[in-house]
Amino acid sequence: MMVPMNREFHYYVIWYLAHSAGFSPEDAETIAISSQMVDDAKLPWRIERAPDEDALTEVTQNYLFWDQNIAKNVYLPFHFVPGDPQAVAAMRSDKRSHELAVSQDSDNARSLLIEALRSEDLYRIGIALHAYADTWAHQNFTGTMDEFNAFWVNTTSSAMQFAASALPAVGHLQAGRIPDIPQATWEDPRLAPPYRSISNSARFLEAGRMIYRFLSTSRRSSFDDESFVLAPLEKLWEDRRMARNDELAIASDYVIYFDVPAYDPDRWFRSLGAKVVSTREMLGAVSVEGFTDEWRPAPLRRSMVRGAISAADYRNSPFERWNLAVQAHRKAFADLMHRKGIHIV
Repeated sequence: MMVPMNREFHYYVIWYLAHSAGFSPEDAETIAISSQMVDDAKLPWRIERAPDEDALTEVTQNYLFWDQNIAKNVYLPFHFVPGDPQAVAAMRSDKRSHELAVSQDSDNARSLLIEALRSEDLYRIGIALHAYADTWAHQNFTGTMDEFNAFWVNTTSSAMQFAASALPAVGHLQAGRIPDIPQATWEDPRLAPPYRSISNSARFLEAGRMIYRFLSTSRRSSFDDESFVLAPLEKLWEDRRMARNDELAIASDYVIYFDVPAYDPDRWFRSLGAKVVSTREMLGAVSVEGFTDEWRPAPLRRSMVRGAISAADYRNSPFERWNLAVQAHRKAFADLMHRKGIHIV
């Protein structure tokens, strides 16, 4: 199983960069888990209070369903922050512009990251770093369903046309997972010839460089050593190329060579007495809700949850602090879009 950017970069690389920038191992882990949780929070947890007063935790990723609320509250603020439409248009063969198009290192993503760094909230910093890093992986796409994202346009491959056109043009869904894989090289047929061939390693190394600079600056330290910090990442991705696609082996590289603690997706839940919904129940919830013929969901019922956590255990836990940081990031994003006059569906 190939480890996509949503773990290799968002957890392992972020921990390494945060620690290299001067954060303690514990704080680097909080930042890195907060970053990775943006991809892991696909279903809410039910926080059990008094009868009929249960609350649901935040959802920041969705692979099953799509509608405009998901675009507005999930994809755009956390994965597809709108960037510079003209910079994107200049790279496209059709020169088409879109106000929600993602561009790398955009002013909007920078603003969200700077605001998070100024808050000194480690959870919010991790969340903003996820959105900022995704401006490299998701550049030239939008977080909406739009023909702007159609990946089969201008390709001569009939197989690619068939495979891509069978899926909706949401984000980079038609391009598959390849935009998220650090060592991948690929072609984006929507772009003009000078920009069409893409090296993810080059993109992500530049993302790492900028992230290291921001984190170092927030610690009031120099980033003059950035070449020494980034060189081991470049070598790791170069040596691996595409031959090694074992998830455990890739994670082990970071544990062995960079001293990154292995990612534990249940780290924050294990001490909360969380009651996980069984696989059968979860699949039942999915099948009951069902899909429409336009790949949009019927209204989700409260049964569609990952499990339950008591309010007493949840209160003041890292998971609650992460959820509060999600709310702060989403509000900061909405306020920024309002100030910029950008209509977010």
